[in-house]
Amino acid sequence: MKDNQSPQSPDKRRMLIVDLVGYDRRRITPENAPFIHELFQRYPSQRMPGQPTTEVWPTLVCGANPGVEGHTLWHAKLRDEPSDPWWARPLNLLPDFFVSALQLVPHFFKGHGFDMPAIPHWRRRQMEFHRLKYYVRSLNPDEYTVVGGAKTMFEPFGDEAIHEVVSKFENLDAAAVKYPTEHKMQFLELHCFDLSSHWYLDKPEVMAPLIRQIDDCVAKLAKKCEEEGVVLSLLIEHGQELTPKENHINLRKIVADTGVSRKDYCYYNGVAVSRFWFRTDEAREKIVAALKKVPNSRTLTNDELNEELGMTLTPEWGEVYIARDPGYLFHPNDYYHPLANIFVGLKSKEMRQRMFDPFHRGYHGYIPGENTPSEDAWALVVSDEVEPVSDEARLIDWAPSMLQLIGTPVPDYMAGHPTFREKGGHSSPKIEDTVLSNN
Repeated sequence: MKDNQSPQSPDKRRMLIVDLVGYDRRRITPENAPFIHELFQRYPSQRMPGQPTTEVWPTLVCGANPGVEGHTLWHAKLRDEPSDPWWARPLNLLPDFFVSALQLVPHFFKGHGFDMPAIPHWRRRQMEFHRLKYYVRSLNPDEYTVVGGAKTMFEPFGDEAIHEVVSKFENLDAAAVKYPTEHKMQFLELHCFDLSSHWYLDKPEVMAPLIRQIDDCVAKLAKKCEEEGVVLSLLIEHGQELTPKENHINLRKIVADTGVSRKDYCYYNGVAVSRFWFRTDEAREKIVAALKKVPNSRTLTNDELNEELGMTLTPEWGEVYIARDPGYLFHPNDYYHPLANIFVGLKSKEMRQRMFDPFHRGYHGYIPGENTPSEDAWALVVSDEVEPVSDEARLIDWAPSMLQLIGTPVPDYMAGHPTFREKGGHSSPKIEDTVLSNN
C-alpha cells in the first residue's frame, strides 16, 4: 500500500489471488526470483502442511477435507458394485496395453487431456474417479462454485468472481495485462510452471528462466495491484521434489509376482502414493507382505493414514496405501501411456520431454512431514494492513482466511477457520480456537 493511501475496510477490498502452482519455496532465491523472494522477506507468510495427493487445490478452495468430511476429489474410490456391462466384458480378456490404448479414443474426444489413460478395464470398472481434471476449466466462475460435490470460496460472489488458468508460459504477459480486473474475487492460477517442473526439474538451465518468468509476471501484477488499490495474495499449493530416473520402480510387476488373482483385489496405481482394496484375506496378506518389502516406501492402513494426517477418509477410498519416500516414484503408473505421452508432448511444449523420456523428473503428492518440504503450501498477503495469526495453519483454513480479508462471511459449509487478521486488531474466538488447535 502506498504511503498516501488510507487503509481500506475489508468489505471494500478487491483481491487478486495468484496461485504459483509448483513454485517450490526452496527455489525462490535472490538470484532466481528476486521480486518474490523480497515479498517473502517483507511480509509474514503462513505454512500449510499438505496432503498425500497431487490435487490440494480442491481442499484449499472448499475449506474442507476430501472424503466424508467434504469434497470427493480424492482421485479414486471403490464402487459398491462393479460396472461391468455385457458389451464391455470382452475387454477383460484382452491385454492391458491394448485395452488402455483403445480407451485413448474417448479421452481424445472428451478433452480429458489423457488423464489416467493406462487403467485397464478390469480395474476401471471397479472404481469411480474423482479428479479435478475431469472438470472443464473455464473463465466462468459458475463452474467452480461447486467442486467435487462441495461448495467453494467462489460461491458467495457470483458474477463478482473470476478464475483463470494459465497453462502456457507464452500467455503470462497477457495475464499480466488483464489483471487485476474489477471483480471482487480474482483467482489467477499459473499452472505452466508445475507442468514443466514434472519433466525438467533435473535441468537447472531450463528451470532458471522459467522461475524468472513467473517472478517477472508477479512483479507486474503487484505493481498494478498497488496502483489500483487491489490486495495481492500469493498462494503456493505445493513444491516439487527432484526424482532421479533410477528411483522409479514397477509396482505393477511387484503385485503381479504375488500370483494373486485379479478378481481378488483392485488398486489405483498412483505416481507417489498407490492404494489397494481386497476381496479376500489371502489377497490382502500376500499383497501387503509384498508392499512392505518395497524399499524407500511406507505401507499404511486407512486408519493409520487418517491418524497421521488428521483426516477422516473411509476405506472405500483405499484400504491400504503404499507411499514412496520423497524423490522416489512408481513407473509405469496410471498416468503413463506411450501414445498419450506423444500426443500431450506434441500439444504442450511445457511437457515435451515426456515424449522421449517418460519418467517424471519432479513430483509431489507425498505424505507430508518434516522431510517433505515439497508438500508444504504457503500463503502470503502483500499488505501492511493484515497479518497471519500463526506461522502455520491447515489447508482448509486458507479459503476462510481469504474471505474474511475482503469482508465476506465464512460460509457454514467450510470446516476451516480464518487464520489472518487486521493488523493491530483482536482475533475473533474462531481464530483463537484455530491457533490453539494448530499448536
